Amino acid sequence: MVTDSPHSSAEKTSADSPSPAPARKKAVVVLPSRGRPERLTKALDSVIKNSSPDLDIVVAIDHDEKDFYPRVEGVTYDIGPTPTTIGVNAKLNRLANKYKDSYDYFLWVADDSIILTKKWDKLLIKEISKIRHGISHPHETTQDIRKLPSNGTCFDLSIVRTLGYLAPPSLLHLYIDNFWQLIGTELGTLRYTPKVELDHQHFTNTKSVWDAQYAKTNSQQRYDRERDMYEVYKNHQLKIDLAKLRSTSFD
Repeated sequence: MVTDSPHSSAEKTSADSPSPAPARKKAVVVLPSRGRPERLTKALDSVIKNSSPDLDIVVAIDHDEKDFYPRVEGVTYDIGPTPTTIGVNAKLNRLANKYKDSYDYFLWVADDSIILTKKWDKLLIKEISKIRHGISHPHETTQDIRKLPSNGTCFDLSIVRTLGYLAPPSLLHLYIDNFWQLIGTELGTLRYTPKVELDHQHFTNTKSVWDAQYAKTNSQQRYDRERDMYEVYKNHQLKIDLAKLRSTSFD
């Protein structure tokens, strides 16, 4: 069944006999997209073909573009507000918070990427299944040298339950992978998983043309702004966040 927003239900219970909290489902993958319905179709097809049957798949689109994206059976379509800022982080933070109490793990795939490995989700989850606040990421073509945990990454949602975000809201699009690498390295919970491969068809590796979305998110002005915000985060908030994460051994 195709749905345009993940459904939820709540049952009234007696105050004298509260029902236990429902068990969390294993994992959800989110594919955020903006202005690229054709590219999203290819990315989504690769996720459907290569994911485990029990992985829930969510496409995250914006209200002003909700009619531009074709619906696919078995996929949930989350229609969010028309964005007031540029970049993917606000969408990822909104969805990670939405699902933090419903799932153990949160994965995401960009609309310009193709998953190449069968059961990629299971392989990434296995890498961090015994690690608190774990982050695992695939071999991703544009990150071959730096091996940053960019798109295709899997997160233990305990990170979001602890910090309230997947990445600092001040980082709009760029440097969120630097943040994930930083906290994963500091905590010793980052796992690079080269047996999982993702083809990032990006303008930097000549597998994509420079389009309107890249122009908005990857300009020099944007890099300069987000680099400065990342430095502010490291100087003022990093120690606080690491202390929170280190102090939480259970939910």
